[in-house]
This record gives sequence, C-alpha cells and structure tokens, in this order.
Amino acid sequence: MTPPPNIFAIDPGCTETAWLEYEPAAARIVGFGKIPNPEMLRALGERQTGGAVMVIESVACYGMAVGWEVFETVFWSGQFWHAWYGAKDRLYRKDVKLSICKDSRANDTAIRRALMDRFGGDRSVKSQQCPTCKGTRLRGKAKTPCGCGDGWKIKPGPLVGITRDVWAALGVACAYADGARSRIKGVGAE
Repeated sequence: MTPPPNIFAIDPGCTETAWLEYEPAAARIVGFGKIPNPEMLRALGERQTGGAVMVIESVACYGMAVGWEVFETVFWSGQFWHAWYGAKDRLYRKDVKLSICKDSRANDTAIRRALMDRFGGDRSVKSQQCPTCKGTRLRGKAKTPCGCGDGWKIKPGPLVGITRDVWAALGVACAYADGARSRIKGVGAE
C-alpha cells in the first residue's frame, strides 16, 4: 500500500498567507511559515508538487457584512488554486472544527489545544536551551564540553515556532489527513 501524499495546507489572508506541509504517514510537520501573498503565488507556481495535495481553508458566508479583507482573501485563494498544478481541495473552517474538536462551535483556543494534544501535549510547543552552555554544547571560556549532549534542557517539540495563522494551516492539514473533504460539488483532490 502506498503511503498517503503530503498535505500542503494554506490559510489564506488578504496580504499574507500561512502555509504548512504535513506528512501524514509519519505524523510529521515538514515545514511551515507565513509569507506575503505575491511570494506565495510565485512559490506555488515554481514548486514541484512531489505528489502533495494542496488544501486551502475556504471562505464561508455567514450572512454578515464583510469588508475588503474578505474579498481580497477570496481573490488570493483563487490565485493560489490556479497556481497549483497537482491535486487540491478546499475545506471550510467549520469542517476543520468538526474534524479536530468534534464541535462546530469550537474556537481557535480549543482547536489549538486539540492540536497540541495530538502532537504530545504541552511539551509539543516547548523548548529550552541548556542553561549552562546556552545551546552551544561548550561551557566557560575554556570551551570545554558541557555534558548536556545536544545543547537542550528540553528538546524542541514538533510545534515549536508555530504561531497565529500557521495554527489554522495545521488544523486544515490534520483535518484533511483525518478524512475531511470538500463538500463543494466538483471540488476535491484531482
């Protein structure tokens, strides 16, 4: 049986977009970041998909008035969609909430907590350098080996460095890995 493809998850924004690449077979985050939209568009156009599936968090209508930011986000989502030449899908935030928290009313804090629990709890977001060598593995002016081994008192967890919108991209990746799929007719991993 072939392993599932990597998931390139995107949480689009009006000026910047968060992305995260997730390897479901190893439950491992390959990379993540947040970059300006023109840079993301360029990167998607140049990237060899490597068999990965791109999943974008899609904007949904809730019957409320919206500002230019929402329209700009929708515009960029369409640009990203067309720049990707591999398999792709879209998920609504509600689908991510249901998949990760089993509750459509879950807020960002609840989703973040569920994702932290999935990757090892509180330790998944922590790291601390060795207080003696400050991560250099050498101590003092004589630069003698510290004895800490690798320079860490607490090794970095798999979620260290993930902030704000990248959490949303991680939620999209995990929801898709768990089987959530677009409910939009004619959309789905091609």
